Amino acid sequence: MWGRILTIVAMIAAPAPALAWSADGHRAVCMIAWEQMTDAAKKGVVELLDITSEKEFTESCLWADEIAKSRPEVAGWHGISLPKAERAFDLARDCPAKTSCSVAQVEKHAAILKSAAPKGEKAEALKFLAHLIGDLHQPLNIAFTDHLSGRQISGMFHGLPSNLHVVWDHGLLGTFVTPGKDGAKIIFDVSAWTGRLYGADKKTPLSWANETLWVTVAPPTGYLGNQGGDFFGDRYIRQNRSIAVEQIDKAGVRLADMLNEALK
Repeated sequence: MWGRILTIVAMIAAPAPALAWSADGHRAVCMIAWEQMTDAAKKGVVELLDITSEKEFTESCLWADEIAKSRPEVAGWHGISLPKAERAFDLARDCPAKTSCSVAQVEKHAAILKSAAPKGEKAEALKFLAHLIGDLHQPLNIAFTDHLSGRQISGMFHGLPSNLHVVWDHGLLGTFVTPGKDGAKIIFDVSAWTGRLYGADKKTPLSWANETLWVTVAPPTGYLGNQGGDFFGDRYIRQNRSIAVEQIDKAGVRLADMLNEALK
């Protein structure tokens, strides 16, 4: 229990890069993707990453966060924000080349993966894709420019000081996980509720971002007009936990769909 408390406190106190989903959340995205990938896509992933197992693939999906300190130029790639008065993204306005964003980087790395680029470049593109597609489905990473992804919306979660971003990144998914168990596998199993229906919709990364934005601004999320001081209790969890899992499932199936196309 104390380990979990210290982890949450550390997440709150640490500097706030634009990261999304806990490690288990990203692993679950890639477990779902692996399940949905064709044999040809799996073969391509194995060859590009020089791996031998699904577990190695799911661990590679954390790489884009792990390099954040050594490659500060990628910090802006994990999310996208827009002015508070707007309700749809405009890439010319919201994703300038200087900072870039998750939408542009997913499109860029998908193109690299389909190209005749060197193996190392394609392997890096694959690892970015596997992570950033997950980020595009985390509601508090798709938000308003002046709200800092909900980090300024403070409150209590399970008796501990927290903020809205941490609740979505870690807290909601963590309520499924029994200490000592494989958290990613538990999230993967729970996500089967949604039926894996999203891969065939052929939506674009921009449309994913707009879809996620509407989750962010939906009343149950508690983002708009929230001045902080809330208690994220059982009612909040009941309203939002299944939504978080559905976003994980969408990300995994859409990642598989993109890899199936790129590596066919």
